[in-house]
Order: sequence, then C-alpha cells, then structure tokens
Amino acid sequence: MDLKAIQAALLFGGQSGPGGDWAEAVCAPFTASGGTVVCSPLAGRALTVTAAGATTQAGGGTAAPGNIRALGGVGENGSLTLTAAGGETREVEIPLTGPLYTGDMVALAADGSVTETHRAVKLTVDGSENWISWTNPRDTADITVPGTIGSLGDILCSHYSPLAGTLSSDAGLYTVSTNTTAEPGKTRIILRHGFKTLALFKEYLKAQADAGTPVTFVYKLTPATETPTVTKRTAEPLCAVPDADGLCTVQGGGALTVTGYEDPRATRRALEKRIAALEAKA
Repeated sequence: MDLKAIQAALLFGGQSGPGGDWAEAVCAPFTASGGTVVCSPLAGRALTVTAAGATTQAGGGTAAPGNIRALGGVGENGSLTLTAAGGETREVEIPLTGPLYTGDMVALAADGSVTETHRAVKLTVDGSENWISWTNPRDTADITVPGTIGSLGDILCSHYSPLAGTLSSDAGLYTVSTNTTAEPGKTRIILRHGFKTLALFKEYLKAQADAGTPVTFVYKLTPATETPTVTKRTAEPLCAVPDADGLCTVQGGGALTVTGYEDPRATRRALEKRIAALEAKA
C-alpha cells in the first residue's frame, strides 16, 4: 500500500485512490446505536444507517371508545430523512412505501442502496369483516387475520386496550386480546366491545370509519414464521463532515444503528483536550 497516499488521506480526509481502501487498513470500524447517535466518523466516508420502526399512539391513558388513541409510525409523511450534523449538515431523504411500525426497518448502505423491510401489519376495520359473535361473554366478537402474532404485547388498537387478566363476563370490557386459530399462519383478534348484539357492534365500526376515526390495529408478525415484505431502491449516500472536534450527530426517526470508519484524529484531539484540561488544573 502507498504510504504517502495514506498519510495524505489522514491529513486531508481524501481517498487513497486505486491503490486500495486505506480506511480499512488504518481506521477502526465502529457501530453505535440510539435515538440520536454521536460518533467520530472519517470525513467524506459514507455511513451505513439503519432506522428501526416504532408504533406510536396519540394521546394518553387507556384506549377506549371514549378515549380514541390513533396509531402511527415512523415516516408517516411518506419519507424518512437521515441527518448527519457536524462541521456541515448532510441530509438524505428516503422515500417509503409505508410508515415504519414496530418490527419494520429501513437501511441505507454506504453505497446508497436502501432496503425497506415491513414485518408489521396495519389493519383498519369498518364492520364489513367476518366478525364472529361469542355466546360468553355475549358482548365479545373475534376476527381472523393473516399472520401469526407472537403475544398480546405485539398488538395495539386505537379504540381498545390490551386485556389484563382473563376474559370473563365481568372483566375486560373495551379490551383487545389474541388467540391462535386452527388454521396455521393466522390469528384471532378478540374484542370485548360492550354492545348487546353483533349488529350493533358492526354499526359502531361503520360509524367510526365514516367519521374518520376507524378502529385500527397495528401488530407485529412473528419473525420465525412470517416472511417480511422487502423493497429495495437507491438513494444518496450519507457522508459525514465532522466538526472541529471530529464529532458528528446522526438523527432520523426511531432507533438508529450507525456504522462506519472512525477518524483516528478524533482520538488524538480528545487526548489533547484532556491533557490541556489536566495541565490547567495543575
């Protein structure tokens, strides 16, 4: 490897040219995760960033017909913007096929390739579905949906809260629960809806849909048994320009995982600042 090329790259942040990737030889790779990631990347080198989806719920308190908590996800506006801020601010906007809920993710590689993966399902109902009425408790109905839901913690509803305890005639009103079906790869979503008849319950679902506040579920499919929807495309790489201290802050939506090559000069600058601080105290 050309030593002069490496020295020049370290001094000026440039590329080593066709002689090989000098960064792999002299810079340590790093991986950092969090809602906001602060790192010391090599200037001019593209970062790899993965953004995890997250199901959000508006408002507060327990979801109920009298306290509707609408469901959302990361990238509701149709895109996700990744930002690397340091000496300069760089942005990359990634178009999405749909919001990223818990279980979903989008990854931007160093070459600009994008992989969008959806493992969550958003289901909106309006009463036209094949709801099955229960005899005990009578104000309960279920619907069979595609996909295996691992646990009650993997589903949220806008109008009904997760069931705590057992479903009985005197508990669990305005709750949602799940159960497996005899048909592999499907799950029953159970609602304790509070209406005396199934017809009244379906009328309520239709009225909510007509009013623009439909009963909505978001649930995550079990990774071991389901095949996610994967979309691939290309975007601009996210190249960082660290500040004077060699730091760069990466933000986006949801939890981020950032990988790249660490600038060895950042370690030197940190040591110099530490030594200066110690000398000032002496």
